[in-house]
Amino acid sequence: GVPQERIDTISECMKDFHAMVKGEPYDPENVAGLHSAMCKDIARERKRIGGDFVVAHAVPSRAFRDRVRTMLGPDLIFVVLDMKKEDQMARVKGRHGDGEGSKPFTDLLSKLFDLYEPAEKDEPNTFGILVNRDMSSDDVVEQILQGMKKC
Repeated sequence: GVPQERIDTISECMKDFHAMVKGEPYDPENVAGLHSAMCKDIARERKRIGGDFVVAHAVPSRAFRDRVRTMLGPDLIFVVLDMKKEDQMARVKGRHGDGEGSKPFTDLLSKLFDLYEPAEKDEPNTFGILVNRDMSSDDVVEQILQGMKKC
């Protein structure tokens, strides 16, 4: 039931997204097209069902977050999780192992790590959480809930 136009749009955008992940030249406007398509879906569903809800999605930079903000409005709150690279790798290896089979995945995450920017202090309705290797999932959720109270 997905319109062909949406499939074509996402397919085009993914080419640039994959180039971005690989560290190759890419068109930021095409990557932003992924966010635009997602925002249209979110806005449509919010209008349809109403209320507040959470969307889990990694938005790599302030520029992309600002763009999403303009599409979804001032009620949008970003929670930006940040980690030191060595802590991220330790968590990933703890979940997926440290063998040759997991190397392509850990290599990909290492490249992705360098693309993501932490939240900036002046970003509206945005707060960052520094996650360390000792924090449990419950600890992270508690930090998110505390941050939400401040927004």
